Amino acid sequence: MTQNSVNFTVEFHDELEGGIPEPIVDQVYDGLNRVARGVNDISHAMVNVKIPAQNRATNYVYEVTIRLWMDGNDATVTEKGEMLDGTLGAALDALERNVKEVRERKRGQ
Repeated sequence: MTQNSVNFTVEFHDELEGGIPEPIVDQVYDGLNRVARGVNDISHAMVNVKIPAQNRATNYVYEVTIRLWMDGNDATVTEKGEMLDGTLGAALDALERNVKEVRERKRGQ
């Protein structure tokens, strides 16, 4: 996937030396494209990758937070794990579930 694969702005923040690797960026866009499939209510996404294990006593290496702005309803998830791609995958899966719940609540109002 490329940056043009979604119809909203995606903002990246990270603490990684050398920035976020291209395969991880592609994974983000693939996941966001999956989440946004068939809808146009997402205006912006923010992806934040932290390395809390640096100089701290934690059992994990990466912390990935993804936030979507969706027509007044935000969806935010945070996942922690030892492998960046696995942690990101878990965050994208959780985000997809979160977005479905938000949309179901909106339909039920």
